[in-house]
Amino acid sequence: MATEDFRLSIVREKLLKDNIKLWLPPYTNENGSLGIYPEELVERYCTELQYSKDDVIHLLEHLRKHSVENLIARTKFRETGLASLRIKLANAKNKNSHFQNSVIEISLTNTGQQLKELIAKNMNVNVSCLKLIAVGRVIKEDKALSEQNLKPNSQVMALLVENNIEQLIQNDQEAALLQRIKDDAEFLSIIDAANPDNDQYLQVADQSGRVLNLPFEERKALSFAMALNEKGRAALKKKEYAKALVFLLEADREFQQCTSEILNAVDNYALLCLDIAWCYLCLNSVNQLPDAVSRLKKCEECFHRSYGENLERLVILKKGLTGNEAALFTRLHLLQGIVAYHRNEKDLARTLLNRAAAELSDLKVDDKKLSEVVALGYSPSEARVALRGCKGNLEQAVQYILKRKEELAEIHQKEKEERKYKKRQKELGKTVNGEWLNVCIYDQFCSMGYPPKKVKEALKQANNNASLTVDILQQNQDFLNFSDTTDASEENVAKIVSLGFQIDAARNALESLSNNVEGAISHLIKEMSSSNTSNITREQESQARAAADRLAEDISNYEEDHLDFTLEEEENFLKEYLTLMDSNITK
Repeated sequence: MATEDFRLSIVREKLLKDNIKLWLPPYTNENGSLGIYPEELVERYCTELQYSKDDVIHLLEHLRKHSVENLIARTKFRETGLASLRIKLANAKNKNSHFQNSVIEISLTNTGQQLKELIAKNMNVNVSCLKLIAVGRVIKEDKALSEQNLKPNSQVMALLVENNIEQLIQNDQEAALLQRIKDDAEFLSIIDAANPDNDQYLQVADQSGRVLNLPFEERKALSFAMALNEKGRAALKKKEYAKALVFLLEADREFQQCTSEILNAVDNYALLCLDIAWCYLCLNSVNQLPDAVSRLKKCEECFHRSYGENLERLVILKKGLTGNEAALFTRLHLLQGIVAYHRNEKDLARTLLNRAAAELSDLKVDDKKLSEVVALGYSPSEARVALRGCKGNLEQAVQYILKRKEELAEIHQKEKEERKYKKRQKELGKTVNGEWLNVCIYDQFCSMGYPPKKVKEALKQANNNASLTVDILQQNQDFLNFSDTTDASEENVAKIVSLGFQIDAARNALESLSNNVEGAISHLIKEMSSSNTSNITREQESQARAAADRLAEDISNYEEDHLDFTLEEEENFLKEYLTLMDSNITK
């Protein structure tokens, strides 16, 4: 997999460090032609980089021409407004090899779509098969290039998405899957905003499975980002790196809408940065090295903040079971070592790669034990995570799985009870001051023998004050003088439901008003106007469920799926780079 790009990046870093400007004399003449390369410089680079003399001269000349072309391009941009963009085809699989590295001239006032069309024309592919990435972001089709921080000589990574894949990820209206996800998330956010007191479709849970109580706008931005992140991670597991990178970079864009406090409180953003850097490596894209460096730094800072420098916070939290989080650090250290290698920081690269090697050896899961746990009826992911977390101890791994299932069952039961509680609140209604009726106080009075309808009315008037409720129940019987046995007529219920009201609300209103249809309708209209919620239609509920199901299509039901690494790819990359280090070969 050795390519000239990696050697060029190393020589480029060396030139920057030595403050050597190849576009100036003596390297370049005034007319832009080749000057001379001092013998002392060539020999020094041969020794320090361990390249042959011919290789050093070849690489220097390549970079010199590139520098001169940059000067010409900047001059042309000032005079004509046309910017030269360097296009790198990242995943062509030997297709369009003549276009592996090319230059496109275009005005930066043009849109991303126009750039895609120009590149597609040169490559002779369908424009829908291309995804463009620059400065660590997916280029948006509907925005000007200048608005997306593209400048003359910017590097653009072109990802080629095969036609059959593109067709699979389009919906019935032939819109991209990415846009469909955005539309679904936006629709669910509208439903949530209209019904803040109901169960929310866009919920964010921590790694233990507990739903986080966040302000609506924060929940919307974070849940949208995480949905995109999960789509990218699902593609990453299938080794669809180009597709994964598009989703992950879009997720990154949405994470940026969250406050720094939220991003610092969870490790989702750190994992996203790690996944993006991993995609760069798998796509063999050295031109994204600066973005990878920045992302790995953010990832490391967040990991240390969340887990501690040596996982000490995690040891306390998980009672010593830190093997799976250690796997995250292994991937981080491996990526950092590879980045250091390509920046010609050989000592640092050696340290990091050796560290990753030791961690990999410690985290390796025995295939026989894995099979034994799977044979007990658990999934390979559950088995692998449990064995790694328990350092290969078979009995502890099984206990770990059972305990984790019990914890999740308890969490889900509590959530179920909370949903049931909210549903009962909705059925009982609100007090005079707009608060939901206190279900616990209501049940307490009902258990004392008071009629349920009178208890409900008394609580409403007392604004959930238990003492005042007792006074109303005992001393103000005239105020609560209505029958407790009046059942709502199904015919009258149907009349009110036909007007768009919910069936439960219609029945409660009729029962509380002795089957008076007009009075019930007036009551429901008044309740709607005084409430800050708005009932959604059955059609909207159906659409919301369908949107939620689509968003969850690729999201694993296994809560610790983000920790499930086979570590096979890591091992392969590690062997490759250790071999390169040992043989003094530079990619």
